[in-house]
Amino acid sequence: MLPFVPYTHHWIGHPDCPNAAGVFVSISSLPRGEAVDLGVQWKLLVGAIASACTSAAEAVDLLIGMSHPRSMTYLIADRVSACAVEATPRGTVVWDR
Repeated sequence: MLPFVPYTHHWIGHPDCPNAAGVFVSISSLPRGEAVDLGVQWKLLVGAIASACTSAAEAVDLLIGMSHPRSMTYLIADRVSACAVEATPRGTVVWDR
């Protein structure tokens, strides 16, 4: 059994899911462009967050520490906080207000 409840309308990956620790992750694609850098695809990052993170802060740290091949916005929330993480090949910005 999965440690999280996935929902997807994609043929692969789980773009929206809460996990057993109460961490929720959702994605929103920014305008599609060619991959300009090597990096970790969103579907692997969402899976890593759902499987390993026990707080929104852990999920944000995971996203900040990765390279991103395409632009993607991640909505991260837990029982006490929420933020949006804009991840691009040029860097990562966290919006928490």
